[in-house]
Amino acid sequence: MITALPDVKTLDLEQSDDFMVIACDGIWNSMTSQQVVDFVGHRINKTDKLSSVCDENMSGAQHSRRWHRM
Repeated sequence: MITALPDVKTLDLEQSDDFMVIACDGIWNSMTSQQVVDFVGHRINKTDKLSSVCDENMSGAQHSRRWHRM
C-alpha cells in the first residue's frame, strides 16, 4: 500500500545520541529498530563512508525479506 501520509515523529536529540536513522518501510518491515541500531552502530565506527553503511543495511534488509518469503 502506498500512502501520501507518512508516519512522523518529533524527537529531541540528546548529546548522547550517536546517529539517527531515517528509513523507508522496506527497512522497518524486515528489521526491528534495535536490529537497525545494532547494525549501524557496529559499522559506523569502522568506515568513513556512511553510504557504505546504508548500502550494507539495504542489502541486509533485502536478504532478510527474501529469507522470510521462503
